[in-house]
Amino acid sequence: MAIRAFIFDLDGTVYRGGAAVPGAATFINRLRVDGVPYLFVTNCGNRTPAEVARQLTEMGIPCTEDTVLTSAQATAEYLGAVKA
Repeated sequence: MAIRAFIFDLDGTVYRGGAAVPGAATFINRLRVDGVPYLFVTNCGNRTPAEVARQLTEMGIPCTEDTVLTSAQATAEYLGAVKA
């Protein structure tokens, strides 16, 4: 069975404090080059996906807003689904 995508938790997995975990940027960049989808998830809901993407990019980790899912986004989507 081939791996089709990756989901990464952030703090403590991709970075610790203000620095990328050794090898994280290289690994994730390889996924990007190879066209393997990935998503960064975080339970920290006080930052926007743009802020998270900026932080990761500054660490050398390829990231855009659309590759970030925050707990606030997940909650909003869930509540939207419940209302419907």
